Amino acid sequence: MRKISVVFAVLIWVCFSCEKKEDPKYGGEFMLSSELLQSGQSYAYYGFTFEDGKISVYPPNSSNQPDLAAIYNDFNQDVTLQSSNQIDAFHKNGSFPNAAGAEAFFNSYTEVTAQGFQPQAENVEINQVWTVKTAADKYAKIWIKDIQLKTGALSDYVELTIRYQYQPDGTKTFPG
Repeated sequence: MRKISVVFAVLIWVCFSCEKKEDPKYGGEFMLSSELLQSGQSYAYYGFTFEDGKISVYPPNSSNQPDLAAIYNDFNQDVTLQSSNQIDAFHKNGSFPNAAGAEAFFNSYTEVTAQGFQPQAENVEINQVWTVKTAADKYAKIWIKDIQLKTGALSDYVELTIRYQYQPDGTKTFPG
């Protein structure tokens, strides 16, 4: 009986002492802000990394750069997306008149065939679908679901609601 108790205790200890590593999130929705954050004499900014599936704050001279960062130019009221891939990061697949059209395209878009990538995504608007090529030569598709103009302490900024699907293995086919 004592052996059974010891074995049972060891099994319970093993079950509760093991940490389950959270699987990365390669698809979903996030909100990206262009708000600048005062960081000493300079400004930090928000950025999204597809590999981690999360938003982080990036200091201005950080060696780590996000896959996506938003910029709002309040002079001409233009939204731009930038990337750590500063050569060929963005391809606009299309602008759609409504969410249903953008969603239908996003869902049926299963393989990257785009050519002619640009260093940044300019004139970003609601219901656009873009292909993003990361600095690691991996692909994501994004759908700009919403853009909200906000008033901040330092300047006006935007919050973008973005749906995404990421291909972590570097192929041009998105997971099913």
